[in-house]
Amino acid sequence: MNSFIFSQNIESLLDCFVRKVSNSLNFDEQRRISIKEFVNLSERDSYFLQNVYQLMRKKFEDILDGKVIFGDYILSFDDSGGYVDQPYEEKIDYYVFLYYWEDAKRIGISAKLYDGKIEQLINFVFCSGKKDEREIDIFRKPLSVSKIHPFIQLFKSSPFFFKILDACIIDENKLGILTSDKFFIYSIKEKNLIEEKKISLDWRLPLYPSQDEVGKILKYNTDDKEYIILSSSFSDNSILYQVQGEELVLSRYANFVPLIKLRIGDNKYVLFSDFQNGKNYFTGQISLIKEEDIFLNEGDSPVAETLKYNLVPFYSIQAMNDENGEFIGIYLVDEQGKLRYFNKKFKEIGFPESKVGDQLCVIENILILTEHSSEINKDQLNFKVANGLQKIGEAKIDGNILSLSEGKIEDENCFVTVEKFRTELGTDEYVISLYKRRK
Repeated sequence: MNSFIFSQNIESLLDCFVRKVSNSLNFDEQRRISIKEFVNLSERDSYFLQNVYQLMRKKFEDILDGKVIFGDYILSFDDSGGYVDQPYEEKIDYYVFLYYWEDAKRIGISAKLYDGKIEQLINFVFCSGKKDEREIDIFRKPLSVSKIHPFIQLFKSSPFFFKILDACIIDENKLGILTSDKFFIYSIKEKNLIEEKKISLDWRLPLYPSQDEVGKILKYNTDDKEYIILSSSFSDNSILYQVQGEELVLSRYANFVPLIKLRIGDNKYVLFSDFQNGKNYFTGQISLIKEEDIFLNEGDSPVAETLKYNLVPFYSIQAMNDENGEFIGIYLVDEQGKLRYFNKKFKEIGFPESKVGDQLCVIENILILTEHSSEINKDQLNFKVANGLQKIGEAKIDGNILSLSEGKIEDENCFVTVEKFRTELGTDEYVISLYKRRK
């Protein structure tokens, strides 16, 4: 990723600002601070603001040397400033209300510093410096995006001639593949896929079947057991299998679709929803059930107490966790193909509209998003840093991306795509690609 070029004036300005804030607050021990607001009072654009924010954070970390933790989560920027979520409100020691401004000759940054309850104004900090007119054009240029994305393709399979709904890493060297009526397990051997197991699926058809089939594989490990959960838009039930050695043993059927795993405090949850009748997206009504209950209950529905929330209808949903694995919020792609964010209390935090495709996954704080091209049968993968939605790479695909899923191979973070290609004869072929994190 190319770094943004700042003038020495802005470097000095931010250095002065961070030192003044540090001297105004007590950092005798580690403290958590949060940018409550970041307001732009200049004509600078969102690219410039994002990089001011990132450089400021780096200076805080360098100058305070481990004594500061940031409790804010910047969702995005536009020309008015930053859009901020506060996932750690109960833990914040100091809040910062931040303002960037310019006039004809000078640049400046100021802040109001409050205590952790935003009841007491501790100090007002102000720094300014000379404006370098020669670099105005540089400031207003967007960040360049690397054509070399932050993942390396490990392999691309030979074409499959049956429709694949989803693919998922289920073991160090194994992939699960879901079709409309079967579940396959393939081993990965020297960049080839070797079929090991095939299971016919007994789906129950819904009253209003979807005209556009989509499916989902969720691999789930409890403390002592391993499960594979299969679901699809043309069935009103999910199928839960328990992995016992080399065998898959049917555990139960369920009339809900498990989607992602969450850890909230000391509790582990599964988030589930239902497909919209006759559609290939979800209703937007989600529920959380504790891990132990979803696998211990018998029958169709969770009988244990569930936590229920109303979001918006969505195609894809992913949880965001902090560096300690604690849940801080959710990104989803809604039925209009817009990226949206809901905080840890499942309340939406608005940010500038971002149009994407219908698939989404998250690896190491990087959002991997699909984007449909104006060209038929051509899609794109976009890679964005989740904190700020800064685009850091892209990859062109000469086909349609049907699914994305994340996993690990040899302890390395990876993701899998299912891609559909139209041949010159007008038939469809399906290819599975595996990518690992670039070091």
